[in-house]
Amino acid sequence: MFLPNKKGDDSIEQLRNALGSMDHLHEPWTSGVITLSEPEKKLFYERQDGSSTSLKLGSTTVAQADDLSNTCQPTTCLNHEDVLDETCRKAGKLDAGKFAWLFSPSDSGGFSREVASGLFPWKAPNRGIRFELYKLNVYGEGSFFKAHQDTPRSEDMFGSLVVLLPFAHEGGSLLLRHRGREFEFNGQALLRDAPSTASAAYVAFFSDVEHEVARVTSGHRVTVTFNLYFDANKSAPVIQAPADPQLEHPFKTALNTIVNNPALKLAHPFIGFGLEHAYPFKSAVGGFAKLQGSDATLVKTLGELHVQYHFFLLYREYKDNLFCPFRVLTTNIVDGEEFYDEDYTTNKLEVVAGEGAFLVWNMDPKEVVKNPSRRSRWYERYKENKKQYKRMKVEWVTEPSEEFLNRSATIANGIEDCLEYQYHQICVVATLLPKELLEKQDTSKSSDDDTTDKDGTDEEMDGDKDN
Repeated sequence: MFLPNKKGDDSIEQLRNALGSMDHLHEPWTSGVITLSEPEKKLFYERQDGSSTSLKLGSTTVAQADDLSNTCQPTTCLNHEDVLDETCRKAGKLDAGKFAWLFSPSDSGGFSREVASGLFPWKAPNRGIRFELYKLNVYGEGSFFKAHQDTPRSEDMFGSLVVLLPFAHEGGSLLLRHRGREFEFNGQALLRDAPSTASAAYVAFFSDVEHEVARVTSGHRVTVTFNLYFDANKSAPVIQAPADPQLEHPFKTALNTIVNNPALKLAHPFIGFGLEHAYPFKSAVGGFAKLQGSDATLVKTLGELHVQYHFFLLYREYKDNLFCPFRVLTTNIVDGEEFYDEDYTTNKLEVVAGEGAFLVWNMDPKEVVKNPSRRSRWYERYKENKKQYKRMKVEWVTEPSEEFLNRSATIANGIEDCLEYQYHQICVVATLLPKELLEKQDTSKSSDDDTTDKDGTDEEMDGDKDN
């Protein structure tokens, strides 16, 4: 959906390159090593017979590791019939009420600040972070967890912290992936290089990061997981500043060039950004103080340069139809499970493209006519009443992700817990021209909108080859 710039104008490409070149400053994960204090070396747990015991981290025996493993309940994925499925996950678990560890991420020196600095390198969240103890997991020989994404349990949940405890094992690396990037968290290697045997390795990552646990080949891989929440009742973390405090984000420099050039603003009145991360249902199109990583930097930069912007979902007609010449920018959240029926796809474009929505053209409408067997129903619906729909010509700096009506609008996997907060792919559209000038442009375009090409196809002023 990227569109070529006008000849001699590379301003949009410069914006794109500025964001791309800074990916390493916005990695959606951070990791390190924790040196445990004497009290933090103690791990308490309750056996299945109700008796309690403890062990000392850093000096555990094979027998103690076996006892902890035997205490755990099996944990696997739930398939669509709610039947435990060991082809997806094989591991043991202790829920939070069944064990106690005296390590507290919030109270452990500067650990909370260290995690925040890793996940939010350019803009600290404006609220505090709460670490909620979730589970202890034991992966014995042959255990694994296939690729998945965590289910958000609240609109305030934004990530997970996984702490690898010092139990001898081989294999079991945690593999993380996000939008083409991959990171292998080999906590066992980090612990081998740690200055103290009483250390733990950790990795924190955002909730929409796909991750999997590779198969454990020997020993016991033991982890404690905390859910990460934004918490308005806690003080916002003070993150570590970039190495050069005078360093300006390259994207801000590139955008500022356009903002201060009237000719460039006129050439690019609307620029769009597909956000790097997905966000839960209740946060989609609202409550965006919870943006993460490069998304937070993007919005912070727009605000600092006084650029107006709006959040949208981007829908296409349905997944297999490549011939609808437009997408719909909307603030209407549509759950695909409610609209599988043929009538919705055919006749209810207006439900998606309702108030505050815009059609964004991504191909020449003539291409629809050239393929009558794949005619777009949305386009046919649009032709019946063109004046009902607003249009917007958007130049995409970063490719947006699309929602489809013939599936549920979620990318969460529903591991163990039922889904309450759906993930959504969001995009931001920034307006670079003053409102009065945009209104004049809209008026001039609408007056010419119903022109017809000599071959009988509609000539869309906002859907030409340059869009």
